Amino acid sequence: MLVYHTSDQHLSYEMPNNQICFITQRAIDRCLRFIVAEEIIRMHKSMSATD
Repeated sequence: MLVYHTSDQHLSYEMPNNQICFITQRAIDRCLRFIVAEEIIRMHKSMSATD
């Protein structure tokens, strides 16, 4: 178990993971809108960006 000051210092380095749960489709339709889609291309670890 971490003591308070140690855990407090540790949490200051963590990226927040903010999540929202919508229960109804109506809430999603009223609160969200589509902006853009982008394709993500993964490279193999053995390939470099210059290959």
